[in-house]
Amino acid sequence: PGSSCQNTSVAMVLAHLGWSGRPDDITREWGKNYAQSPDGLNYMFNTIANEHWLPGRLWTTTSGELEEFRSAASGGNVIIVHGYFTGYGHVVVVTGFDGDHYTVNDPAGEWGGGFGSGYAGTPEDGHGVLYSKEEFEAAIATSDGQTFLPIWYHLLRRLSR
Repeated sequence: PGSSCQNTSVAMVLAHLGWSGRPDDITREWGKNYAQSPDGLNYMFNTIANEHWLPGRLWTTTSGELEEFRSAASGGNVIIVHGYFTGYGHVVVVTGFDGDHYTVNDPAGEWGGGFGSGYAGTPEDGHGVLYSKEEFEAAIATSDGQTFLPIWYHLLRRLSR
């Protein structure tokens, strides 16, 4: 809870690969701001994964389209995505898409559902929550709730060892 959303999202995906650290371990080593940018998040994740011999790396795009994002999410991929869930912005982990809802592990808890609306509850409320397709996509693919922007996301790719 003391770490930033991007560090917590990175820690969640690293743990999915077998890492035993905690978000605050990342913050102690990298600070709270390093992973604010897509390039910083990618570099930090891949460096930690490499140092711990974990079987996955992130592939990052800052020019994502909704169809490719939906396809990746519905294919059972683990994805870290940036969006306007708050007025400032926020980072979450997507673990599925069923055509109507995204399944999300959200470091801040359960999102209010409106563009930039923020959160209620506690971070523990954010595991495996379902967010509606329309509201979620407005948060990740626009800067104002309406005008399309390319999606910033990080797709976990498994390595064969």
